[in-house]
Amino acid sequence: MCAEGSEMYCCKTASNVDWYGISIYWDKPASQRVYFPLGGGVQRQFNIGSRESAFSVQLFKNVLRPDKGAEHDFRLMFEVNS
Repeated sequence: MCAEGSEMYCCKTASNVDWYGISIYWDKPASQRVYFPLGGGVQRQFNIGSRESAFSVQLFKNVLRPDKGAEHDFRLMFEVNS
């Protein structure tokens, strides 16, 4: 269950929970429910004019995953704050 105010890090639907990248799919067989990523990345913060911005790159290996699940997860993010 997601704590109030943590919607940014935790998303729950009728069939799954996702928390900091750890995903649990309740409607799957027990051995096929969990994605558990292990890894990390780097982030660079800078300004575009007067707006704070950030760029990050992350790579994770799903150490627990369904048989046909993705082995790696690559994340690329660009943020511009108002």
